[in-house]
Amino acid sequence: MSEFVHGFVQSMTVRERSYFRRFAKLYGDSSKKNYLLLFDHFQKVEDYDHHDIKAHFVNTPIGNNWSSEINYLQGQLLKSMANFHLDSSTEMKLQKSILYIGLLIERGFQKQALKILRKSKSLAYQIEDFSTILKFIQLEEEILFREGVIGFTKKLEELKEERIDISDKIINLNQIRLIREQIRELHFSETFILNKDDFPYFYNNELLESADKVLSIRGMEHWLYIKSIQSYLLMDFEVSQKVNLEMIHFLEKGSAIFKLSKVLVPISNYLYSSALIGDEVGFHKMILKLRTMEDHPKLNKVYITYIRLARTLDLYYKIDDLNNTKIIIEESIAFIKEKESELGVTQFSYLNFLVVRGCIMTKQYALGIKIINIAIKIGVLEYMMVHSRLFLLLMYFELKWTDMLTSEVESSYKLFKRHKVQSELSKTCLKFFKSSVKTPHRLSLHSQKLVLKLEEIKTNPKMAIEFDFFDYLKWAKEQL
Repeated sequence: MSEFVHGFVQSMTVRERSYFRRFAKLYGDSSKKNYLLLFDHFQKVEDYDHHDIKAHFVNTPIGNNWSSEINYLQGQLLKSMANFHLDSSTEMKLQKSILYIGLLIERGFQKQALKILRKSKSLAYQIEDFSTILKFIQLEEEILFREGVIGFTKKLEELKEERIDISDKIINLNQIRLIREQIRELHFSETFILNKDDFPYFYNNELLESADKVLSIRGMEHWLYIKSIQSYLLMDFEVSQKVNLEMIHFLEKGSAIFKLSKVLVPISNYLYSSALIGDEVGFHKMILKLRTMEDHPKLNKVYITYIRLARTLDLYYKIDDLNNTKIIIEESIAFIKEKESELGVTQFSYLNFLVVRGCIMTKQYALGIKIINIAIKIGVLEYMMVHSRLFLLLMYFELKWTDMLTSEVESSYKLFKRHKVQSELSKTCLKFFKSSVKTPHRLSLHSQKLVLKLEEIKTNPKMAIEFDFFDYLKWAKEQL
């Protein structure tokens, strides 16, 4: 319990902490002011250590009544934060209305309660807060029962139908949301899908056949996301681009329901699809839009910059723009260094690998090795494991670092086997690097064999997927 309370205090903003002190003066029990001493100490100590914190209050009223003091502090914190945020969002204002309506009903002021209820329910419909609408229906029924006016049976029947309609929308929304989460998991486990018939749940699902199956605006947002992933997994990037553009416009129109930050994911996906199909015009138009959002106070500037850099690296790789790749590499390295603590693990890892790919593309191998070693040290995402080792081997080979190459080949064999990520691509590349060290005088022959084998692999749709992130065949041909 004390660890939770400490973490809660640490998560509070300066304004929230200041409000808590004012709240304590107004509403706190004067006989319970010990909890403020506990609050002050939790505020100062950033890292939680149960024994150190408890030792600080040994032989004091707080230490002697530890559990009760912690519980009291927790209660006061939650009360003050609930009060502080009561008007911070539409959802919170609706919860406040529920409290007001309940109070008025209990005091017998049914008409005043009904007036607030109808206005609040209308607002709940605007933002599709379905669970709150159900609560308003329940309160409206309570008012009708208490009033007992003539004809209230008909109104109760209408409320019953309204409840059924809202319940259907909740069920529909939850069904679509579940599919979204499931296809998202599939997206991270499968690079691409060769046959959609292998996944009938996602590609032959009645709920996904038409937008008419969606009963709410919130559900439509999930539906569009699913459609964009469907097309992406099938490598239909033009359709994916169009769906994401539709989703961007849809979210912008629904600003009363969706936070502005919601639009960043489809913008990122649109840029990626544009990069994959080489649509420079569409790409740069969206980049301009993204740049206008960088200084918005309610948006995460670090995340926006990450999107811009990562997707620009994707585009320049696709169109083989070496000069601009060098420029973006420099900006990306500076960004990673400055904002490392603010980047998520996935973002940090992925952006580093895009930079490394750019270094290989522009033949900045020593810089690429430096970057990839940092990424490997922090941790490599499983789907990037093969690329991380092959990239390292490739750069050692280019720099003629024979000893490092020999050592890395052996450790890569073991690593791929242990993690069960060995493939025809990795086997072929490891064999080439090993042979190039063992018999360097036959390098030309090894390179020819590598090209032939990679061409064979790339003609197999199931194995060609591995060339999506980096074209190993193109690199092998350059060795000839």
